[in-house]
Amino acid sequence: MGSRMTFLERSADTGGEYVLVEIVEAPHAQGPPLHIHPNQSETFLITEGSLNLEVDGEERILQEGESATVEPGQPHQYWNGSDEQVRGTMELRPSGDFEMFLETVAGLAKVGKVNDAGVPNMLQTAVILQEHWDVFRLVGPPEWIQKPLFAVLAPVGSLLGYRPYYRYAELTGSDPARAE
Repeated sequence: MGSRMTFLERSADTGGEYVLVEIVEAPHAQGPPLHIHPNQSETFLITEGSLNLEVDGEERILQEGESATVEPGQPHQYWNGSDEQVRGTMELRPSGDFEMFLETVAGLAKVGKVNDAGVPNMLQTAVILQEHWDVFRLVGPPEWIQKPLFAVLAPVGSLLGYRPYYRYAELTGSDPARAE
């Protein structure tokens, strides 16, 4: 998908205060879909290149040395709109189970279990998002549609063997500290 994420500090290292992830985005990598973290702030610090960041419908470009914090509940997404690699850090505070969510989604992407937009099939998505509702929500469709939809689809997905959490190493056979 053009993204590489490496856990620099895990939730267990910080007593749940935060999780710190290095992000490396290839040229023109699309990043995650428009989403919110209902209970966490997310801070980006760019150390190389420039990162496109949209928050509440306003786009800005973070340059090397710049940072931005997305407050809980603010719709946002990021991507690399340039021809150069982007490197930086992403800190989610408090960590909640974001680390488990990220490890699962990155692992599924690494083994090709996502579509071109980086999203797993609908049943797998329902199982994951229902479990991780407190740390990651899609902006669309609206929550009043997502919540009952996932309540119906997630049990079906679970019955078919989809799980809300996969260890990265379990899916990929790779080091779980580094997720690409």
